[in-house]
Amino acid sequence: MMKHLIHMVAVLVSTVAFTLQFDAQTCSDPSACNFDTIPSGGMANALEDYCLITEVVTEDVGVLVGALGSIDLTGYSTMRVYLQTSDPTDFVTSVSGNSVNPLNISTTTSFFQSQLGAVTPENVNPILVPVYPDLAHDSWVTIGVDGPADASLGQTAVSVVNSPNQNWSLAFDPGAGAPGGNIVIDDAVGGVWYILNGDSNGFPDADGRVLLGQFTTDGDVSGLLHIQVFPQGDNQNFLLLSLPFGAGEGCSGGEDCLYDDALGVCGGDCTADADADGICDDVDDCVGDVDACGVCNGPGAVYACGCDPIPAGDCDCDGNQLDALGVC
Repeated sequence: MMKHLIHMVAVLVSTVAFTLQFDAQTCSDPSACNFDTIPSGGMANALEDYCLITEVVTEDVGVLVGALGSIDLTGYSTMRVYLQTSDPTDFVTSVSGNSVNPLNISTTTSFFQSQLGAVTPENVNPILVPVYPDLAHDSWVTIGVDGPADASLGQTAVSVVNSPNQNWSLAFDPGAGAPGGNIVIDDAVGGVWYILNGDSNGFPDADGRVLLGQFTTDGDVSGLLHIQVFPQGDNQNFLLLSLPFGAGEGCSGGEDCLYDDALGVCGGDCTADADADGICDDVDDCVGDVDACGVCNGPGAVYACGCDPIPAGDCDCDGNQLDALGVC
């Protein structure tokens, strides 16, 4: 259902013409991450031309003094995650996840959340930053903007959708400056942050990149994003790119850009192992538990004889039958 919602909100409006000077980095850059991608919508593009790039904005934030007092972020770093696109007219409309394509953005500790911040950067007003310097290091998700959307430039604020059973945005930003938890979107309904096709913040910047999030933490960050892109602004055909970022434990990183997949395999291609049985879901005969009767996610032994009913004519589970007097 969420997959259809993403596509619907992406094609509600027409694509607008947008021209810029395009000086794209290549996805073979040592700071870039190249992975297999999952095409959708019948496209046959050069998928290797899309990748995620992480950039450290501040290595060690330190102590910040503002109107809210002193905030110690010593040892915390602020990083940003970008999608490197293939063409200056490519359009990014959403980042999503569900049980089929689970999304996660994780830290080994917690994410810093400014008291004045939010799930998106809509509250990061440049006028407030000198007075509340911690706001510049708030953790958020986005598509193309790092502050309030500027309608005069054709930008719109990023919208967020949560599953009724999985409020990922509240887990990520509990509010009132409480530490943020990991973003996990992996239930059947799914969740998404998105803009509409044609909003100018979905197009690449002069470096060919679209900003997807900022994260401040004193831990190690990693994740797996599912990004919907309309190549060359075509609002009919789209790609769903599945791209990890952040080195997994024991992985080499760097030019090879190898990361742990869902099975903990460095550079592996398994995107999900929902039942944690060590078998990738796309080849798993049973995603869940096999009951005592050998049925995947079955009810178990529900008959008097266990997994099978008493055969017709038998009076017990040992195969006995009634005698001439009706005695078993």
